[in-house]
Amino acid sequence: MTTDAVAIDTAPVDLRAAAAIEAAEARAWADMYAAAPADWAASVGLGSREIGGALVLSWATTARRYFSRAIGLGVGRPTTEGALDEILEGYREAGITMFLLQSLPHCRPAGYEGWLRERGLEPFDVQDRVVRDGRRPAWRQYVAREGGEIVAARGMTSAPTAPPGSAWTVPSPG
Repeated sequence: MTTDAVAIDTAPVDLRAAAAIEAAEARAWADMYAAAPADWAASVGLGSREIGGALVLSWATTARRYFSRAIGLGVGRPTTEGALDEILEGYREAGITMFLLQSLPHCRPAGYEGWLRERGLEPFDVQDRVVRDGRRPAWRQYVAREGGEIVAARGMTSAPTAPPGSAWTVPSPG
């Protein structure tokens, strides 16, 4: 058996590519949140809205930062202190204390990180993005529940390239 090495381009993307990546992620998350049953979404404080060109996700009962965050803030277009304050106020009003406001290399204006610090926010985590084409044939998403609560989530594929009777799973974010 031979294995061919695959080179991964790790060069930073330009602003246009970063904005396209953020927009694609925002569309996917908006669609996922919109697909939630309305009564369940209301009972857990699940919602999304656009503020300053960013998609702002809220999930009040999860206490997981990844599900209450702003996608694309300052990347698709420069943000403002007013947009930042509106996002923070929305989280305060919803009782959400665990959320993410990303600071990407492409966030604009230059003073964006200073605005975050002025509001008492500090860096929490570092993440990388892995980008591939958008076609994901045969992929499905699943959740496991225990006592009615979601305790795990996974994506699974049984793609045509998989050996017969096999499937792969990957952890879902959060």
